[in-house]
Amino acid sequence: MPATAFTNHSPRVWIGCLACYSNGILVGDWFDADIANDVTIIDVHASWVDSHDMYCEEIYCLDSENIPERGGINLERAQAWGDAYDELDSDHLWPAYCAWIDSGMYSEDSSGVGCVSDFLDVFNGQWDSFREFAYTYVVDAGLLTDVPDELVRYIDYDSFARDLQHDYTVMDAEQHGVYIFRNS
Repeated sequence: MPATAFTNHSPRVWIGCLACYSNGILVGDWFDADIANDVTIIDVHASWVDSHDMYCEEIYCLDSENIPERGGINLERAQAWGDAYDELDSDHLWPAYCAWIDSGMYSEDSSGVGCVSDFLDVFNGQWDSFREFAYTYVVDAGLLTDVPDELVRYIDYDSFARDLQHDYTVMDAEQHGVYIFRNS
């Protein structure tokens, strides 16, 4: 059996000292987003010998990974993304959650990030294609239960899938296939 590589999708931020940055020195480190509010100027300077001085007062998230927001963000915003990841409590669902945010069809919680409970309500899984989802939808809903087999073979599933897709948002999945979200 071939080994499967585990990809950690936890959101992380590179928090740096703004005074040092303004002086052309990159001082900072990577931290998990769910502890961003707890990071101090001392933590940022911990691995940099003799780099902390009295002018170092402000820190900021200058980079991020696995956060569906571009550019620098403040510590509170990074913390909110980390809290959403913790609430989701499933590393394998995080890429789908990020795709939902990228789709623009998401609802925000009180902290301004995507509402995890709403995501869980509208997420219909990862599929090889929307057509596969549509076919499974027909079978699971029993739409053709009373239709004779002689007629079932004439059903145009591609056409049905095109019509059904108006009720869903479809986003490319991280590795293969698509993520499917029901439009609310």
